[in-house]
Amino acid sequence: MTRAEVVRPYVEKVLSAHLGLEHLIADKDGDYPVQHGSALYYVRILDERPPVVRVFSWMLHDVELSPELLTALNEINMSTSFVRLFWAQGDVVVATELLAETLDPEELAKACDTVGDVADRNDSRLKERFGGNIQFEEPAVGEDEPIDV
Repeated sequence: MTRAEVVRPYVEKVLSAHLGLEHLIADKDGDYPVQHGSALYYVRILDERPPVVRVFSWMLHDVELSPELLTALNEINMSTSFVRLFWAQGDVVVATELLAETLDPEELAKACDTVGDVADRNDSRLKERFGGNIQFEEPAVGEDEPIDV
């Protein structure tokens, strides 16, 4: 049994409690996807020494690298704590890592909330400026409100 397999039940328990879910469903890669507004973030357990929990979001897909994009990402990085944004192979990613063996519930909650908030707050704005695709299109203003007929 790998060290990552040993810590997986604990990480699942902490993540379930944070999300208020009785059961988590892992995707085919073993990651736990979570929708957060227009963003989708993942919680992944990496079999490293020591095991690592990575919380990340591909907040923008199919976007070309440019100096202007890197400047915008750097501006977000300078105004945000606990996460980093970067461009990799056509995607803009926001991510953070935590040590799995000493994982604290508040630490994981903060990592999830920060990655989700940063991705949700910036994905549409970056798409508007640089193109690409976000995970979930946001409804138009008023679209999610009931219509009085």
